[in-house]
Amino acid sequence: MNGGSFLLRWLNNLRQVYLLANQPESALAILRYMRATLEAMHQQAADKQQGEQQQQQQSAGRSGGRGSTGGGVPAALGPLTDLTRDEGLCLYALGRWAEAAEALGSYLAAAPLAADVPLVTSVLEKVRAAQQRAAAAAAAAAAGRSVDEAEGGPTDLSG
Repeated sequence: MNGGSFLLRWLNNLRQVYLLANQPESALAILRYMRATLEAMHQQAADKQQGEQQQQQQSAGRSGGRGSTGGGVPAALGPLTDLTRDEGLCLYALGRWAEAAEALGSYLAAAPLAADVPLVTSVLEKVRAAQQRAAAAAAAAAAGRSVDEAEGGPTDLSG
């Protein structure tokens, strides 16, 4: 097991502890560390593959033959997609509606055939409903302020 894999296992265990302890803020921080680790690992793998392809092309050029380019199929990004879903669920638990909607929408776009699509879609609908309620409350509050301002200041209800 290399260092990146070890770190991911350790972070995943810590994430589970925070989720079981109902600490979404801490779980979200761990998810973001996991994302950074996975992205770095994917970048290192891509750099290594590119270097190997360049070496193959150079050696093929010296021998007069044609080198294989290998197709360059990127590594599966499933774990990153799962992290996006989990981040969205943590953001939902924290009431950070706009960020949750973005993350959950990204997950559904990236994994339209995933087994948990109905669950994630249901949560996304709840997020959008919460966003609408918050927007309506903000509009009502703004309307209340504008009425007060039109009357020359806040209304004195003391009597």
